[in-house]
Amino acid sequence: SMACGAWVAARKALEAESAGNAAGLRLMDDALLVLNLDDERPAGLAEASKLALHGSVRSEREGGVQVGSCLNRWYNKVMQIIVFDDGTAAVNFEHSVIDLHAALRFCSDIQADQLRLTDATPLTHVQATPAFEHVQWRVPSSVKTAILSAEGA
Repeated sequence: SMACGAWVAARKALEAESAGNAAGLRLMDDALLVLNLDDERPAGLAEASKLALHGSVRSEREGGVQVGSCLNRWYNKVMQIIVFDDGTAAVNFEHSVIDLHAALRFCSDIQADQLRLTDATPLTHVQATPAFEHVQWRVPSSVKTAILSAEGA
């Protein structure tokens, strides 16, 4: 956790570090949702719920920083779809911006479309390529320090 003023300063420092960072932040801000592809494979529903909400957290022995799928989340985005290594999927949404009804309706519509498409003839003639961009960050030392401080809070 991080105080709002510290978070704003860290974001501004990240944005000022490079044009790529600024473009990456704009991309994330403008996105409807974030799709998280995790390497984790939950053992059951309880573990899948925990991983969807927080991701896995491990501390590296050298440097004492967090690693794991917790780094594969964008918590200030209204909605994230998390897909685990085994194909299990979950939705994480910011409840102060969107209510449960809207999030459940979104999930219900996806499930209904999936069932409809499963029963239909495969769409072999469709040549759609999903639009995605891999964002790489240049993180200045001041932001790394702020992240380590927030991890310990």
